[in-house]
Amino acid sequence: MQQKTRYFYLAIFFLILYLSFLLLKPFMVAILASFVATYLVYPVYKGLNMVIKNKGVCAAILLFLIFVIILIPSFFIAERAIGEAANFYHKIVGIDFNRLSETASRYTGIDLNLDLYARDITSKAITLLLGNLSEFALSIPKKAIVVFISLFLMYYLLKEGDNIVNDIKKYLPLKEKQKEELIGKMKGVTWAVIYGVVVTAILQGIIGAIGLYIFKVHSPILLGLIMIVAAMMPYFGTAIVWLPAALFKLFNGDLFNGIGLLIYGVFIISIVDNLLRPILISKKSRVHPAIIILGVFGGLRLFGIMGIIIGPMLLAVLITFLDFYMSEYEA
Repeated sequence: MQQKTRYFYLAIFFLILYLSFLLLKPFMVAILASFVATYLVYPVYKGLNMVIKNKGVCAAILLFLIFVIILIPSFFIAERAIGEAANFYHKIVGIDFNRLSETASRYTGIDLNLDLYARDITSKAITLLLGNLSEFALSIPKKAIVVFISLFLMYYLLKEGDNIVNDIKKYLPLKEKQKEELIGKMKGVTWAVIYGVVVTAILQGIIGAIGLYIFKVHSPILLGLIMIVAAMMPYFGTAIVWLPAALFKLFNGDLFNGIGLLIYGVFIISIVDNLLRPILISKKSRVHPAIIILGVFGGLRLFGIMGIIIGPMLLAVLITFLDFYMSEYEA
């Protein structure tokens, strides 16, 4: 009878667990985002808590600052980018690729037929871009709910952060050395991905957008956002945006802005990647490019924009657990 009772309770437990998963599934990205964001701002919270001793007040002040400094400007930037996308589409449609091809052939001495390929590539790229931006615009109410849930969870995570970490360490079924190694690995990966990939990419996108505006390239905010995404992808980089823009200026006879953008791209935009990234990522926290590119692409598909961070972290944790297994197996 006791065995039957135990099986009954197990069945009820797993049923409730499954139903709870279905309940939380629509908000899984918000939950994961709140954990990642809390980890990033926790040092700021601790510093604020040294001045203001009330944890609840500190958490509320920090969340208000995040909302004002990050979320509100992000909304206006997204709105401007959607508007620029429509203008960008009309500019691309109006380009005379035959004339551009003739100019390019005159400069290079090679008979180039850009019209067919350029129109096909730009048409597909613009369709994809407009489709994604339209989908983003339609999903703004849903994203607002995700932001609200993330901020709500962050409030309690900030207040109870130390207790949560201690409880996780206490109940993890690992040896003390493995616990420390796992936490150290997660910290290293988070540092490398956030500061070495995301922050560097954002800086490159901002600097790139400023350069595009200075040298009179249409839709600088939209192209700046594209550069942020391109900068996160290993072996791609922001040059896939600013280099074609500079060449387009040159082939259309705008030598001043074309040459200026080339110089700006090589010596200003690229220097952020070449100098800043090695400073932000120490050798200790360096992440293999394969983990980043697989984690970023897979994470984007599964979790949306937060997947840029969550994807590489999940792969790094998986590799850490595989290392634990191999160590135990060899022992």
